[in-house]
Amino acid sequence: YYSSLWAVVSTLILYAAKRFRLGPERLGELMSALGLSTMIAEAVLVRIAVPALGERKCARVGLAAFALQCAVLAFAYEGWHLFLCVALSTLGNLVYPSLTSLVSNAVRPEKVGEALGAINGVKALTEGVGPLAFGLLMTWSEGSALPGWP
Repeated sequence: YYSSLWAVVSTLILYAAKRFRLGPERLGELMSALGLSTMIAEAVLVRIAVPALGERKCARVGLAAFALQCAVLAFAYEGWHLFLCVALSTLGNLVYPSLTSLVSNAVRPEKVGEALGAINGVKALTEGVGPLAFGLLMTWSEGSALPGWP
């Protein structure tokens, strides 16, 4: 999940500029919307959804929203579709808090720090691998007629 997430985040602007010819103003709006959706998700949505639905269901909802976000990105044919992806990313932001909560509750209290440290280590690794892999895919896909390829 995190490799894919950071692949999308790290290449979204390049994809939007190449595929949809979005200019600086529209790209700024896109990044602002993405930042705002993340803030809303982390400050408001998580505090409401996790207690109401539970960690497992929130993780599933977030993963489903991210999968749908990727599908929309792949088949987008107008620039405004990227803003639909931003809306879906709001729900996608339920995944990490839900997973960390599940892990915290699954281990003995004295092992919580170690378990969360391991999760964050894997997360940090995927934050590097995802953009690298997706950047290579974008380079290889230049000129392709397949939908969703730049």
